[in-house]
Amino acid sequence: MRALCGLQVQALRVKLSAPLAGGELPPQLATTTPSVAAEVVDAAALDAEEGGVEGETPTYSLEKQGLTALPEDFVAAARTFPAVNLSCNKLTAFAPSISALAESMTELNVSENALETLPSEIASLQRLRVLDLSDNKLTEIPDSVGELVALERLDAYKNAITALSPCVADLACLLELNLFNNKVAAPLLESSCRARR
Repeated sequence: MRALCGLQVQALRVKLSAPLAGGELPPQLATTTPSVAAEVVDAAALDAEEGGVEGETPTYSLEKQGLTALPEDFVAAARTFPAVNLSCNKLTAFAPSISALAESMTELNVSENALETLPSEIASLQRLRVLDLSDNKLTEIPDSVGELVALERLDAYKNAITALSPCVADLACLLELNLFNNKVAAPLLESSCRARR
């Protein structure tokens, strides 16, 4: 660890407007940070992440792009990111190609769209820990969501959900389930909770 600008620095991420040949640090940084592990990232790659603060998950974001469908290069572009943010668009569905991200995706945010259903292929996202479906037009949480064995947080706030798959009760890792502002009957929630105990 080395002090740099009054901060204890163990690793340094450098945002450059143009990539450098061979990924080398600029000379002025190379001489001031010899014992610091440095990573040179071009601006476009860094801008694809949200924040970059320690503890935040690197995110591929297409938030607020007015999308009605996923771009053709979506899977290729998102493949290296554990989190994907597709919130605040106009998506009514997302393609089965989402299953191609099964090895890398741990968080998926599709909030504030117009989703009416979820593809059955969502079940292939076995590493998914966080699924944000809030503020859509979903009427049910399908059985395929019950197959997300690593799911810890399911946010389905502000939809039109009347049916909750009993499979959701089998999600052993589920810590947070938000169904506020839906049309799910209280007895249905209670029976799902009893099934989980």
